[in-house]
Amino acid sequence: MDELAERTQGLVSVDITAYGPTGGRGFDSLVQMATGIAGGDPPRPLPAQVLDHATGYLAAFGAIAALLRRRAEGGSWRVRLSLARTAQWLDELGRGEPEPADRLEATGSLGEMDSDFGRLTYVLPPGRIGGRRPGWTSPPPRQGADLPVWRDNAQRASGVG
Repeated sequence: MDELAERTQGLVSVDITAYGPTGGRGFDSLVQMATGIAGGDPPRPLPAQVLDHATGYLAAFGAIAALLRRRAEGGSWRVRLSLARTAQWLDELGRGEPEPADRLEATGSLGEMDSDFGRLTYVLPPGRIGGRRPGWTSPPPRQGADLPVWRDNAQRASGVG
């Protein structure tokens, strides 16, 4: 990174590893087992790649934060993440009891909406944010329906672009 930053001013780098910069190679299911976040007795990997997803969201957040700092302070910025550290952070948040199956039925775990592809049935996002369940307000577009353009905030505010 240092050598690249010398050649390219204002570089933002995002690095994701399994176990950290000096750790070995790995992937989500292995890191789940190694960190103890996997559930069950005997432990089994979770039914989703939780560490990949969570670390990806944190990487996007880190990239945005680095871009904002670059704009405010200049310089090059490096964001480092590891699946193992994400597992530790998630585990530190605590573990709740799984919702009973009858509660899932009552609250609903599937959503439906019309789209260009017909009627879609999809799994709703888990959890709540500020007491509200997140969700989608529009269906996915057909491939190529959205133009690959970059609009800044001023263009968005004025409706231009």
